[in-house]
Amino acid sequence: MKVKTKIQEKTISSRLQKQLAAYSTSALAILAISPANASIIYTDVNPDKLYNKNNDSFFIDLNNDNVNDFKINLYKSFGTYYGVSYQVNVLQIQPMNNNAVAGFKSYFTVGTYSGSRSAAYALNFNDSIGSSKNWSGSFTSLYFGAFYAFGSATLAAGEWNNVQDRYIGLRLEITGNIYYGWARFDVGSKFASITFKDYAYEDVIQKPILAGDAVSPDPVSNVVATDVANNNDPSDMQVAFDKASDENKVDSYRIFVIKSSDTTGFTLSLANGLPLTQYTHVPKTGSDLQANLNQLVTDKDGDAIVNGVPYKVYVLTVADGVNAGKNALSIISNEITLENTSSIEDPVINNFASVYSFGNTVYLNFNSDIHPEGMVTVYDLYGRELKKQSLSGKQMQINMGETANKIVLVRLDLNGRLLTKKIYLH
Repeated sequence: MKVKTKIQEKTISSRLQKQLAAYSTSALAILAISPANASIIYTDVNPDKLYNKNNDSFFIDLNNDNVNDFKINLYKSFGTYYGVSYQVNVLQIQPMNNNAVAGFKSYFTVGTYSGSRSAAYALNFNDSIGSSKNWSGSFTSLYFGAFYAFGSATLAAGEWNNVQDRYIGLRLEITGNIYYGWARFDVGSKFASITFKDYAYEDVIQKPILAGDAVSPDPVSNVVATDVANNNDPSDMQVAFDKASDENKVDSYRIFVIKSSDTTGFTLSLANGLPLTQYTHVPKTGSDLQANLNQLVTDKDGDAIVNGVPYKVYVLTVADGVNAGKNALSIISNEITLENTSSIEDPVINNFASVYSFGNTVYLNFNSDIHPEGMVTVYDLYGRELKKQSLSGKQMQINMGETANKIVLVRLDLNGRLLTKKIYLH
């Protein structure tokens, strides 16, 4: 089975060089996202594959070289035997081509029958997979497990019954060299189904791998920094971004501020190591996010975030440690320089006009002693102009139409004075 591959590596193995040569320059840029896992080759089964029918089977090509390395089989049977009902579900994995599976000998009894089977370990996230494990080699089928029912006697044998996000240890042999890897599955109750999620292997000979290593959430996107206040501290900066596509792998987010003159050396490894005084923590909400910086946070160098200095922003997606173990770093944001400016919301505007909204319409009612001349401009929080028109009369309406922006800034260039108010559209 061929699946979409997401490879995170810096040093590309010789076995993949020819395949990668065909990739575009942009694809190669994606491959180099995570130098912390330079030698781990990761493949995402996207979408996850569910198997729940009798005689369902599939293969794992662990190193994606078009040679099948392991075969998984599901057998299901039920009926009656001399008037006694029975049910059998058997889920097996068979290593091929001198490969092996981490496992143990399992003993069981059903009624008066006793036996033993080679069974695969159901490993937890971060369990070590290497030479210290017990391994069963080619053409020895190992059981994920088996469910037996004969009359009132039942047994579910094996570690994989009704589990989610467990890992099987895999050993790959290529021209006499040993490589270790894993595959992740959900297995249903009574071993009646299996869902194939992803897999990876360590591309360094004999080097152990941790179960789940190299899995990371997707990075956030569309990171935009905006100057939204005049507090003369980092809380003047607001950062908006689109959440990671699958937040089941996400614990939270971290916002980092970097001087524009020093962005080239900011890496995932560096972001992972910075203390909490140098980032703003943002909990996940299930929706796209915008957050003001913590007013005490510093930039990535530990320096105060101040007016007049050009900055850019990164957002780190923090893995949850269960479904993913590696963090992911966003693409850099726009450049922003904080300033004290009357283009930020100014309470003095209330001395000149009442500015409010009803539905998607902005209303301006000028005080009786004001003779308005100038312009009114409506911006979104990213500073993009949405509407602009000349002031005309003491009462005005601005229809915003079907805008996706629910919070806007209304700026009045009123008789030579700039005044701004934040409005919430209903």
